[in-house]
Amino acid sequence: MFQIELIGYTSVRAHDLKRTESGSWVLTSLANMNMPLNNPGDKSQREWRLPPRLWDNLPLPNTVAPSFDTCN
Repeated sequence: MFQIELIGYTSVRAHDLKRTESGSWVLTSLANMNMPLNNPGDKSQREWRLPPRLWDNLPLPNTVAPSFDTCN
């Protein structure tokens, strides 16, 4: 199983009030991919390179807050 999850934190400040909101979104979840993720000949297995096609065309959900700073 392969899953990509986005975890975000939003800092909200207004006057003397401050809070941090958190959220998580599952962007993709794939099972039965029929694709080996490791090379049995590689004994280190410290890092695996996955093909970018697994995530390169995934849109972000519209509930993900954009990054910006504003001042009133």
